[in-house]
Amino acid sequence: YANLALADIYFRSSLKGSTEKEKKEKFQKAHNIFQTTIERDPKNIYAANGMGVALVLFKQVEAAKKVFKQVQDAEKDMPAAWVNLGHVYTHLKQYPNAVQSYEHALVSFPDSLNR
Repeated sequence: YANLALADIYFRSSLKGSTEKEKKEKFQKAHNIFQTTIERDPKNIYAANGMGVALVLFKQVEAAKKVFKQVQDAEKDMPAAWVNLGHVYTHLKQYPNAVQSYEHALVSFPDSLNR
């Protein structure tokens, strides 16, 4: 859990870095922590989901799509993976796939998404 918190801090701070170089360095630290966490615990869907979010925000959308699909395969009951995959499809202008992901999330997890 501490690794995920640390990765999240690096990731969030990478969004606010003062220079492009600083942003990339912090993103790389976050990515490395997520990756190490996944290597130690391949079933850690929270680390994988965090890595996917970071990849999207740093324009590595195809890699993020792959990660979110892996999260879905590992854990069908994680609403964030379905919503995040919908965001990826929207970014890729694959709107029918985005709609399918969002609708699946809304139908399957109505209590989790209506906050």
